[in-house]
Amino acid sequence: MQLKIFFADYRDKKPFYSRSQKVQEKANLASHLLKTYIKNIRKRPECKIYYISISHKDAESKIKNKQLRLLKELEEELTFLSSINFSFWGYKDIEKLYRQTQLQVETTIKVNNSFDLEVPGVEKAYITTMSFSEFRKIILREDEDKSIRDFIFYDNVRGFLGEENRINEGIKQTLESDDKIYLFPILNNGVTIITQELHIVKDKTYRLVDYQIVNGCQTSHVLNICKNVSNIDDTIILVKIIETDNDNIRNEIIKATNSQTEVQKELLAALSDFNKKLDEYYEIQKSGHQKPLYYERRPGQFLRQDVIKNRIIKIRPQIKTFTAMFLDEPHNFSYFDKKLIDRIGNDIFANSHYPIPYYTSSWAFYQLNYLYKKLKIYVNLNYEKKRYIN
Repeated sequence: MQLKIFFADYRDKKPFYSRSQKVQEKANLASHLLKTYIKNIRKRPECKIYYISISHKDAESKIKNKQLRLLKELEEELTFLSSINFSFWGYKDIEKLYRQTQLQVETTIKVNNSFDLEVPGVEKAYITTMSFSEFRKIILREDEDKSIRDFIFYDNVRGFLGEENRINEGIKQTLESDDKIYLFPILNNGVTIITQELHIVKDKTYRLVDYQIVNGCQTSHVLNICKNVSNIDDTIILVKIIETDNDNIRNEIIKATNSQTEVQKELLAALSDFNKKLDEYYEIQKSGHQKPLYYERRPGQFLRQDVIKNRIIKIRPQIKTFTAMFLDEPHNFSYFDKKLIDRIGNDIFANSHYPIPYYTSSWAFYQLNYLYKKLKIYVNLNYEKKRYIN
């Protein structure tokens, strides 16, 4: 009904309800654009309607039936539109869109060579080689200090594990060696990038929009550390670039490309929508606490940040505290076995779960540890009595 009222001016009809000034301005603008568009383009426009709710539930069958009736009514009356699409957006859709706004990035690079791959379900895929002078456009910010873009590794299984890591130390030694730097393209496994949009600007020139490095986090960070090494810009890097918006394919790519090095099964849970939501929940809670907790969804996530280590909650402790407190299994807290791992996605880290109990269990565990360490609580190990010290 409101849609028909909004287009009343274009249809030369008087609106049934009064309009505010802002609505009137938008209605006038829509009417002007429609008349100009249809007159000059001679193609009927499309209309997309979004019903937005903060509900966590999917639309019920009654609402969907009402939607179908409304669409049929609108299509019969608003014949100047070529099509009308009606979408229900719940809190998951809103969260996903918000997350995308935080990960927006765009760059144009020129590759040396490329090989086109045709893969079912994947819009575009290329295996390419490029010099570091081009690759630095992907990983480094455009500010004065050319710092690394940490957010492009959001979908990576791991964060940067540091220069002291054995593999990273080896990469760094290769890049800093005049005798070995030319071997880098054949010694390194390369980098995998998944992008929302991949545009071919011209031959061997690509524009990447909203991309993530899903494999090659360690390589990218070590290259950044060595960015001022002599002749580093001429170093060749193997890069796979994939355009897809299919979340299942995206996760399969991440799992496969990270299988070259051992990844504990529970760490793959970091890829789930729930774990990303839990990560964001911890981030939100930081503003309300003097002693905030930090959720390490990816190993090394806080390596280069000034964070107190005993406030970092890793995936395994998170699983154990939640299991002990909310699944009533405190006996499982002292160990971590395959049975807990197999429950991930079911009664642990299920996409239907809320972040609050996970955060609560971690906060209770942190506070209990704090009281023990400060001798605020004394427990007789013989279990004869408990004495509490203020």
